[in-house]
Amino acid sequence: MESAVIPTDRTNTRNSESFEAGRAGDRDTGAVGPRLPGWVIGAGLLLVTRASGAESPLAQLPAPDPSHFTHWLVSATAALSLAALGKQFLRKTPLEAEFLTKKEFGEFKTKLDQDFAAVHTKIDRCFELLSSRLAELNQAAENRTAILHERINEVRSLVDRVDERTKAKRRDNGRS
Repeated sequence: MESAVIPTDRTNTRNSESFEAGRAGDRDTGAVGPRLPGWVIGAGLLLVTRASGAESPLAQLPAPDPSHFTHWLVSATAALSLAALGKQFLRKTPLEAEFLTKKEFGEFKTKLDQDFAAVHTKIDRCFELLSSRLAELNQAAENRTAILHERINEVRSLVDRVDERTKAKRRDNGRS
């Protein structure tokens, strides 16, 4: 990439003699154009970057005259100041815009009540299902317990009979 500096146009200067005088004084430094402050020279000179042989469209524009540039700069500053001042007086969105209206709140409340009712119904259904399963398990446990008690009672009655037989034999053995 090659860069070149384009000098200001001679027709933009008010006094061609000052331009020539500036050039004559700058021969030893190689500078082109009149002696101007750095910011004016920077504004008047365009840095052109040549890529693939094509010049930038900015290079084709004539360099601004220093007096025109200051007028433009003052105008731009005034326009931006007016824009900033106008922005302060623009109405901001009210705080109430962030809140719900009564209609929106009513719709929200209705939907929320429906959702809570649906959750309440599901919880009730699960509770009833759980209660019925627990009741079935309790009934099955009671049935097993009753069967075990009956079996224990049968075994106890059998043990009592055996005990009575052995007592009777002991008595008979003790008399003889």
